[in-house]
Amino acid sequence: MKTLIRFILFSLLAMSLTGCMALQAPPYEPAIANYDALEKGNYKKISIGDFTLAKKELNEIGLRACTLKSPLNDSFSDYVRSAFEEEFYKAGMLSESANCLISGIMVENEIDTGLPTAKGTMAATITIQEKGQTIFDKTLRVTHTWPSHFLGDIAITRGQQNYPTIVRKFVNALVVDPDFQKAMAQ
Repeated sequence: MKTLIRFILFSLLAMSLTGCMALQAPPYEPAIANYDALEKGNYKKISIGDFTLAKKELNEIGLRACTLKSPLNDSFSDYVRSAFEEEFYKAGMLSESANCLISGIMVENEIDTGLPTAKGTMAATITIQEKGQTIFDKTLRVTHTWPSHFLGDIAITRGQQNYPTIVRKFVNALVVDPDFQKAMAQ
């Protein structure tokens, strides 16, 4: 029995000390809350423009000994752009020929797997133009927290799994924003 306990403890220690390669963020799935918020409004159709990073360092997220990367062209700006595309498509608002164009510049994108609570933060400046005129321009910031763990493998996995939730909360911050709702009302 003591041998088994030692083996388990040694295995856990070895797993937590091993180096880690780059991990991919899970695929994005639209949120019901975002769909509900978009469907309740009588909004204009929208097309998706460019989403960029304010600095290249935002394209990699450190998760202790690992790095989290986007599954879309190794680009978190493409990941966020795709999230908006999926949310607006699901709500019936997406149209390539729309007069409204949404774009964004990501200014913050990080995860802290510290103890006892892990935290992910995202901020971006979102701009919406209608026929070339800016009708919405605002920097939004969200924070999402979850229980962390002292074992690196568990904390890393939780950080990886929570990234889509951070993005969903960011999209929600936009779609419930009164200025967005006013700008997009028909």
